[in-house]
Amino acid sequence: MPSNLWRVKGRLYLTLGVLFLLLFVVGVLIGFSYYVGYPYYEPGNFPLITAVCVPTALVPGLLLILMGRKASLKEKELVAFTAWVKTYRRIGLRDLAAKLGKPQYEAEQTLVTAVDRGLLKGFIDRATDEFVLQEAVGQENFIETCPRCGANLQKRFFLGETVTCPYCHSVITTKAPKPPTESA
Repeated sequence: MPSNLWRVKGRLYLTLGVLFLLLFVVGVLIGFSYYVGYPYYEPGNFPLITAVCVPTALVPGLLLILMGRKASLKEKELVAFTAWVKTYRRIGLRDLAAKLGKPQYEAEQTLVTAVDRGLLKGFIDRATDEFVLQEAVGQENFIETCPRCGANLQKRFFLGETVTCPYCHSVITTKAPKPPTESA
């Protein structure tokens, strides 16, 4: 079962960043109150408080906030990508890359990340270079040869898709897939 810890990463970074920035604000307030003279601080403790609160909190706090924002945006993009891919029963990796405007390798990596994180269930058919949703398995038909010209097609398709022979350009009509029979 995939872990959902990746979803917490952005919020964790943002929370830690805010805490660091609050530490920075506390350090600045302590420095300001020392400058004003109220309440009185032992002069020996002031450099220690300022050194801990101010420089060690501002930069890490800002970096953590930026990293948290980036992680949250990546999460939102991955969830939106997953919802978009679910609208297809299958999609070619080249088509996927073209629609995303990314190289095929990056599109495939995004797809694999969504599958690994449990957002999407399916597999990549390496024979056709297509991603097939798990829900679509069993709804597919297979055409070995063209009924008109006899060409070797070896093509998988789903109900509702139009299949044309690349050789004679005829539209191939097929029957709906048979439901699985229960054996007693």
